[in-house]
Amino acid sequence: MNRTYFTAPVSEEDITKWEEKNSITIPKSYKEWLKFTGNCEIDGTVAKFTKPADFRDSLDDDNMIVIGEIIGDGGTVCFSKKTGKIASFCDGFEDMKFADFDKVLQEVMRLMGKRSFGKEKKKRSYQTEKERINEIQKDIDRWRGELDGSEDDEWHLELIEYFEKVIENIKRTTKKDVIRSINMKDAFKTYFKKLKELDPSKKKSYKLQKVKWTREDLDKAPNFDTAYYNKVYFNTYFFEDMKGTWNDITLYIDGISESQSAMDTLRSAYKNGKEVFPDSEKLYIGKAIVGGKDGYGIYLDGHSRYGVKLYNKDTKEEIGFFYTLPEIIASMDLIKE
Repeated sequence: MNRTYFTAPVSEEDITKWEEKNSITIPKSYKEWLKFTGNCEIDGTVAKFTKPADFRDSLDDDNMIVIGEIIGDGGTVCFSKKTGKIASFCDGFEDMKFADFDKVLQEVMRLMGKRSFGKEKKKRSYQTEKERINEIQKDIDRWRGELDGSEDDEWHLELIEYFEKVIENIKRTTKKDVIRSINMKDAFKTYFKKLKELDPSKKKSYKLQKVKWTREDLDKAPNFDTAYYNKVYFNTYFFEDMKGTWNDITLYIDGISESQSAMDTLRSAYKNGKEVFPDSEKLYIGKAIVGGKDGYGIYLDGHSRYGVKLYNKDTKEEIGFFYTLPEIIASMDLIKE
């Protein structure tokens, strides 16, 4: 198992103080969890949950309070300020509803099972593209079956339209022989090994950064959630621009200079992202050519595990990758120029 920790429980007094201060009732099932632990991290990037002092409003729905993240599944876990109902959000949409927090923990256990490894041979950690498409299609068919002329139809039709585009993007960005579940450090090592084979003169084009993220750094960071892979990306290596292809997509990923701190580089990426997405929180990390056409930027979504997206500011076309950034870096084919 990867890193797991549990902090001290939260007292009844602290729970009550938060509820009274915010005029919001925490779901009973989550209060029971808080009696066991305050903040926690489960199996590395699979899930984390927070104490009331660290709750925050959801960017996906103003009526929801974020209590944690199921990072392995790309979503935040929230409860409704009005009803106390628990749900998860992914890419701006509510994608799962839970009867109580026990059901959330069952989902975490399911994700941990998908990450398990056998003694002899590594098993697949995440869904194949076919499995992912089939699962989404089942949801689409279910939502179609629930169309009954009620006020919920508008919401269901939005979900259907959105996830049909998700399927299109999965098919478009599918690549065979992807290196799955690789961490950022090893992804860079894989890339640099390919680079040296392609061009031996590049052997000194990178080195490991020594700087570590501190609480002070994060307090000074832009006001957004730095997803795990994004944070590690800005704090792993100094490197020159990376170039590679992924199906019919050519990626030019901006380098990170030794003369600029990881935090300053992150701020710059955040600022450049804001120029295109003023109402969102995405980091600009490079440019892309899709089907021979340029004009696309590469962005990291600070709230999503599968947060690599291409966006054309002229056509407004958005292409989402269903791979993590390290999986893409490790698996893309290099360009010899």
